[in-house]
Amino acid sequence: AFDSAGNAWVGENDPNNVVEYTVAQLAASGSPTPNVRLGVDPSTASRIVRNQQVATRDMRASGATAFGSIPEPLHDPDAVAFDAHGNLWVANYYNENVVAYSPSHRLTSGNPTPSITIVVPGTEPFGLAFDKSGGLWIGDDSGNTITNLAAASLATSGTPTPTAGGAARPIGRGA
Repeated sequence: AFDSAGNAWVGENDPNNVVEYTVAQLAASGSPTPNVRLGVDPSTASRIVRNQQVATRDMRASGATAFGSIPEPLHDPDAVAFDAHGNLWVANYYNENVVAYSPSHRLTSGNPTPSITIVVPGTEPFGLAFDKSGGLWIGDDSGNTITNLAAASLATSGTPTPTAGGAARPIGRGA
């Protein structure tokens, strides 16, 4: 997804980060180092064993929210989108939630606590899009459904009720 300045933001499944590439980096050739990296620094000992997604999933299923003492708000960030206020929204596949980072969070690399966490129980959020009313559409990879949350329900963390007509609609073949 592109922010209002034209910088590209991309989810990285491993090491569970969202990164920014500036307009200048996008225009140059080569493999640039991300300008900003949100999430756990992959060089730290934030995981018991790196690259063991199964262990992370099992821990999350048991109610754990972190390895060691470093929280991991991003876990398999598969999609990113920007709302009209410049908040960066991230679909967390394994955390079964969607989180938002404010424009100030996006200024420097780090592992900030998201401004908003929207829980989407029983789903694996894989796609995000905002409609013209500011509502958030969330694609669920495991259930092959899409859910719509009204803009007003995105102001604070929680588990909002999907809009009427936007609750877990089947998508894909045979839908």
